[in-house]
Amino acid sequence: MHRPFGMFALAALLGAPLFTVACSAETTDEIEVTEDDLTAAEISSAGCSKAGIQTAKTAWSKAYQLSRSLSTTTTNDPAKLDAVAEQIDKAITGCSAYAKYAYDASYSSAYTKQVRASGGTLAYAVRVAKMGDECTDPAALADAAYATTAANAAFKKVVRSDAWAAPLREKLAGHFVRSELDGSSTSKPEALDIAAQFGDLASVTFRAPRPGVLPVLERKIFKNGTYEDLTTDANADVVVAKGTWKATGATITFTPAKGAASSSTLVRTVSKTGAPVFTLKSGGSEIFNYDPDLCSA
Repeated sequence: MHRPFGMFALAALLGAPLFTVACSAETTDEIEVTEDDLTAAEISSAGCSKAGIQTAKTAWSKAYQLSRSLSTTTTNDPAKLDAVAEQIDKAITGCSAYAKYAYDASYSSAYTKQVRASGGTLAYAVRVAKMGDECTDPAALADAAYATTAANAAFKKVVRSDAWAAPLREKLAGHFVRSELDGSSTSKPEALDIAAQFGDLASVTFRAPRPGVLPVLERKIFKNGTYEDLTTDANADVVVAKGTWKATGATITFTPAKGAASSSTLVRTVSKTGAPVFTLKSGGSEIFNYDPDLCSA
């Protein structure tokens, strides 16, 4: 599966993390941070070269240095955040396993907390969204952005309305996770309410894992109480069927223009790297609020 914006399954940490902090002889303001707790398996699975690892270490250190002057409780200047994001991008490009340091929720340190809470990983998500294409993985974008908003809620308003974050909003349009990132959802994780989950979203789209697995290939649910199903017929032509929906809490009932009504349950889980993931389940079937086979080879 091709993922231009890497979302890697990282191995569980073994033991306590080890850090190397080297202070400049001239000033203690410049701190080189090398988080040396990536396992051999993580590096191997990411295919990192020695040169790539060194590039990643240097860039991650710079990202931390740049973030040290930024607030972790309020929002920060987008230009300064863009500089942090550039270094995060260099780190992950050098060795994709460094995504763990940037936004993997299973990992934290004083350094990662500073970068995340200051808005660095949100800026990285914005940067990748701006440079991305139709194959940019929205789930991974959400992980990076969520690493910031979970650590510093002040950035939710930035995601919701700031022009700087517009590329991220565009990439996450149709995804329930966006309404959590921007704070517009009034649903609660412990008591999901589908109608409240929409927040500012006009619609959300759920997809089957791959064509043919479920009768519905794509279901687009509009906030106004209507929905559309896109399926394919025997000739591989797209067929559109429309209907209406009503929800009570996490249960949604779909009533097609022709045929019997059916119900599904909205389920919220959390990805291994942090952000919420939403699915609609009905019996043993489920459809996803993102494309599981995004640009697969």
